[in-house]
Amino acid sequence: MRGKHFFVPRRKLTDYLLDPEHPKGRDKARFLLKRGFSPKDPAALERALIHHAQKAAVCRIRPGAEGKGYLVSYLGPLDTPRGPVERFVSVWYIEEGDAKFVTAYPAGPRDRCHETRGA
Repeated sequence: MRGKHFFVPRRKLTDYLLDPEHPKGRDKARFLLKRGFSPKDPAALERALIHHAQKAAVCRIRPGAEGKGYLVSYLGPLDTPRGPVERFVSVWYIEEGDAKFVTAYPAGPRDRCHETRGA
């Protein structure tokens, strides 16, 4: 299951995923900053996340809130300015072809699915 139109809220990038001071996002930010992403160029991370959602394996599909849409998790490589991260997860809310970014994180040992590209 893939979206046709992707939307990543800019503040989710600058105030969460690329903010090493954010109380919940700081570990993700440190991970992404070490791999060359920067709060000065959030569009680079946005492009990488969208590409990830278009190419990584569909790992999990759950119904959305109130029976609307779906939460879809993708597992696969994330292209970064310093080279690919082989196991990365991004989560998107998909409804009627529109995919809105929810969160992303480096995959841990519990994140498993068929890791074939495409799905």
